[in-house]
Amino acid sequence: MNAIERIMKTLNHEEPDRVPSYEIVIDNYDVCNHFGEEYIYEGLVKGVADAYELMKGDTDALTKAILRSTQTRYFLKNAYQKHIGLFAKIGIDLISTVLTGSITMPIHYGKDFYIDELGKIFDLKQNPSDRMDLMYYRGGIYKNFEEYEAGIKPDPGNPRREKFFKALKKIKMNIKAKFTPHLW
Repeated sequence: MNAIERIMKTLNHEEPDRVPSYEIVIDNYDVCNHFGEEYIYEGLVKGVADAYELMKGDTDALTKAILRSTQTRYFLKNAYQKHIGLFAKIGIDLISTVLTGSITMPIHYGKDFYIDELGKIFDLKQNPSDRMDLMYYRGGIYKNFEEYEAGIKPDPGNPRREKFFKALKKIKMNIKAKFTPHLW
């Protein structure tokens, strides 16, 4: 049974060959190393801090630079390939990849944080125990529902979203060829 069959059986309240597995992110060097994949956010904390210094603290210029660099074909292939490749090697049936909010759709970057298009604030820090670069949810920019309603809304027609989606489809096909039959 492949992943789609397994998930569809489960959604139809039928018994699959095993319980489908799901994961959103794996923040663990040992797991990445075991499967021969690099951690997707390796160098993020230092990279953003260095870019902030190069921009002399101009957070608008920093945000624009990060937006430009994260939509290049190289970045998309490299980041998503690592992310999906790790899950494929593990044999996870269902993964989610962010096309909204989070790090892919920022509205503002600072030296050690970013705000995504949904108004969520994430601190960029290294885990003290293993120095792994992580994004820690700090809170939101909106204090109440009225502020949220009056605030910035994600644009479903944002060309970045379509570009990311197309890149993911292409990577999925490349990975599917390598890891069939248990994927897709």
